[in-house]
Amino acid sequence: MRNLKMRKVAKEIIGFKIPKATLNSFKKKFYQIMRDNNIKEGEWNSSGSSRLISNPEWVMCKTLFLDSLRRSLDFPLLFDTPDDLMAYGEQPQYIAEVFYENNE
Repeated sequence: MRNLKMRKVAKEIIGFKIPKATLNSFKKKFYQIMRDNNIKEGEWNSSGSSRLISNPEWVMCKTLFLDSLRRSLDFPLLFDTPDDLMAYGEQPQYIAEVFYENNE
């Protein structure tokens, strides 16, 4: 039977916290790549009081970085699903039917 208590499930998933040390290591790696390639987040405005943070190279790199993190989770979740979470109910027995061509 399906578990339709999605509000509770959603709260648990949203409430899941990634350890700060893990997040910090990801951020450090991203920032180091940006430093190594001299890519800045934006530019100072003419008075220097604030920044314009719309550098397309930064936006592209950040998007690639976030997509890479997502893919790093997506594929293991797709291909490494525990047997007890693969499908509802019992797996039907599959009987392969073999057809032979009549060459007579």
